[in-house]
Amino acid sequence: MGSSIIYWACRMANRLLSRHLRLEHLGVHISWFGKRGMIWEDVLLTVSHKLTYLPPPKVLILHVGANNIPSTNTGILCNRIKQDIHQLAIWMPDCFVIWSDLICRLNWRREISIQTLERKRKRINRMGRGVSTNAGGSFIKHPDITFDCPGLFRPDQVHLSDIGNAIFLNDLQYCLESFFTSSVNYFVKALLRLDPRGRNLAMDVSWEVQGQNV
Repeated sequence: MGSSIIYWACRMANRLLSRHLRLEHLGVHISWFGKRGMIWEDVLLTVSHKLTYLPPPKVLILHVGANNIPSTNTGILCNRIKQDIHQLAIWMPDCFVIWSDLICRLNWRREISIQTLERKRKRINRMGRGVSTNAGGSFIKHPDITFDCPGLFRPDQVHLSDIGNAIFLNDLQYCLESFFTSSVNYFVKALLRLDPRGRNLAMDVSWEVQGQNV
């Protein structure tokens, strides 16, 4: 569930790491879902559809909403994100929801001040981090993807280049590895009580939700 950033990030993952970001040794399995031009309003509909034939994931990474920035009122978008993240927590109470910061763009393809859109992006990210944390989840920042490094973007100045995608994937990998290695001790005793041989210890990251770019 996401946009073309999924296509490029997934291809880069297969080239540099693996589809599962080399986290298979932790029992982690990542499924990538993409949709070109995805906007935030697609999130609940897409997740509800996935839940009709897939079990809830252990972790859900949300990287969607950037396509709303030029056209949607900031307050309206923030309220919608808050409501929907809380709804996801109701639908999937055992799922750990992670907000992935919307990354900057060198070109928003709209006749609006890039400074105005950048302030809006930062405000939405602050809100997304807070809401996901309050819902019991966490967030991922992408501090190394910045305006002053044009080489991180493709010629359209919107999508990430190979180097940009490698950095993006590294952020995701680090976050997921930190989550599962810090969580494993918490879950081990409970799982061993259910299965003394440890056959249920494998943890599954079923979905990575992304919708950053057009």
